[in-house]
Amino acid sequence: MTFVTTLYNSVLRRTSTFILAMVVTAYAFDRVVDEGGEAIWRYHNRGVSKKTAKIMVSMISQLHFQSMSFT
Repeated sequence: MTFVTTLYNSVLRRTSTFILAMVVTAYAFDRVVDEGGEAIWRYHNRGVSKKTAKIMVSMISQLHFQSMSFT
């Protein structure tokens, strides 16, 4: 229970520190997701040039939009 008490007294007691903690956490989460996605993209496309990968993504998105019917 001491961790919860320490957390409450140091971060959650004042609104300003709570908002600051939320902003810092959101920024850290954004960086983790961005870097993780980039790592997955690089692993999936290893050995493929950026130009070829860009063409492949463009072709896939065109095929996807052509197969959708908006009627």
